[in-house]
Amino acid sequence: MLVWYVGGRWVLDKTLTLGQLMAFLGYLWMFYNPLSSLTQLTNWLTQFLTASQRVFEVLDAAPQIVESAESKPLAVTGGKIRFDNTFFGYTRHEPVLKGITFEVAPGEHIGVVGKSGSGKTTLINLLARFYNADEGSVSVGDVDVRELSIADLRKHVGIVLQEPFLFRGTIRGNITYGRSDATPQDVLAATMAANAHDFIMRHPLGYDTYIGERGVGLSGGERQRVSIARALLYDPAILVLDEATSNIDTESEQLIQQAMERVAAGRTTISIAHRLSTLRNSDRIIALEGGRIAEMGTPEELMRQKGIYYRLVQVQMELAGASGQAPTTSPSTAGTPPTPKRLLADRQEEPAVDQTRIRYLYPEQCLIHTGSHGALHVTMVNERIYGGVFAAYAFPVTNPDHFISLVHSVGDGAPLEIGVISDLEDFPDPQAALVRKALARRYFLHAISRVHHIGWKYGFVEMDVETDKGRISFLMRWQQDRAVEYGQRGKILIDVNDNRYLIADLDALSPKERSDFVRFIYW
Repeated sequence: MLVWYVGGRWVLDKTLTLGQLMAFLGYLWMFYNPLSSLTQLTNWLTQFLTASQRVFEVLDAAPQIVESAESKPLAVTGGKIRFDNTFFGYTRHEPVLKGITFEVAPGEHIGVVGKSGSGKTTLINLLARFYNADEGSVSVGDVDVRELSIADLRKHVGIVLQEPFLFRGTIRGNITYGRSDATPQDVLAATMAANAHDFIMRHPLGYDTYIGERGVGLSGGERQRVSIARALLYDPAILVLDEATSNIDTESEQLIQQAMERVAAGRTTISIAHRLSTLRNSDRIIALEGGRIAEMGTPEELMRQKGIYYRLVQVQMELAGASGQAPTTSPSTAGTPPTPKRLLADRQEEPAVDQTRIRYLYPEQCLIHTGSHGALHVTMVNERIYGGVFAAYAFPVTNPDHFISLVHSVGDGAPLEIGVISDLEDFPDPQAALVRKALARRYFLHAISRVHHIGWKYGFVEMDVETDKGRISFLMRWQQDRAVEYGQRGKILIDVNDNRYLIADLDALSPKERSDFVRFIYW
């Protein structure tokens, strides 16, 4: 009202033009957002101070586990573990573990069973030195864990938890969390052994797929397999599996069991489980009751003793029978369900392609060509011709020209990976062109060559760009997962309709275009 009153009088007095008045009214609207933001300043300041206080409380807290000044490095141990008359309680006068004594030989697979609260997870907490034993000792490689460097100890102990924690980021970033120097080949080998490669490749961005905190976007079984791949990539001498197959469906359990068998091979393994079928391949079973070792022996010996382990098996058999599942006589004698590879071999529909490791493809072992109706075909030397092949990127964002999976659909429509091309430049130009054409059909990308305008519209970021398919305008949400890294200096933008737009190199844009891009797409 003040602007209209003063400005209106000046216009009538011809001191000010009508256009100048309208300009001032436009300026007035530009002030509203900053002024409204200032009114929220006290709220922001209060939230900041409260959050800071909590953060500093954590940072200033004195750690309960203090590393000794004379801590020793842990040499290659082979995975030997010993608990010697160990007592521990979270409350000093209420012990959870009472005189636990046992030894695990290098490479041995130990299963731990018992009722809830019997101390199973506490064993692991002491082994990883999340807590110190009140009495007795816990040794790794004949050295008390209290005398070892904490970082060195935990480098040799890998843990797969019942509820694996996945961080907000890409699947690849979560797998390499413990080993940031891992190569793509290392990642592929770990996920293949963990039965995670197939479901990761079903995502449009493969290993570069962005997931939310705690693995939002993945199922429970998929999160567990990513966690197993992380442990396998870390390659610890001692592996702990804490209820790794709980709260998942039967099919996921079977895949996880197969993965755990591969992960446990050649390393000391301690498996804690309520589903006793996961312990059928254990060398020994330790049954805890009331914080003490009630019985210990092979699965067959414990079944003959008819003690705690026997009763737990009987209960699970009864529950399985009541739910309509086929009970087994014993987890130790249960037959292993056929793997997908064995099923294919039994049906004799497809060759027995090894699905436990990545097969890399090279020009001397395969020929890429087209078949009827222009479909992509792959002829493997001394094997067979695969028809109707499609190509998929494993790392479409971080390694767009490498690690290309060639997949063939079997009789029931399930995908069967023929192999992975590590570098497309290794192949002759005509064959490489066929693969690129197949990739172009699968990944419909608009290549941006110029940015005409970036601004706000309806609460979205509005982009007006020049692409290889003409000038296009689109809207995208102002969220971090809507602009993902591509190679060294590129970005892939994802609009509200999930269409993808590629800027392969930001440095190729003009200074003004780069400035606008950084302003609006700063992540």
